[in-house]
Amino acid sequence: MISNQQQKDLKKRAAFKKLNVAMNFYVELLFLSVPLIHIFKWLGSLALQLVH
Repeated sequence: MISNQQQKDLKKRAAFKKLNVAMNFYVELLFLSVPLIHIFKWLGSLALQLVH
């Protein structure tokens, strides 16, 4: 049977792992969103040039 201390450690580790996964997801999202913003800016400026 698992002792209380081991259970607490497992819960702490699981919470830390969830936080780590969330942080990694957020960073990946940031790295993906920056090129997307540049593409939309480029498309917007291209559309403005075509209109003028």
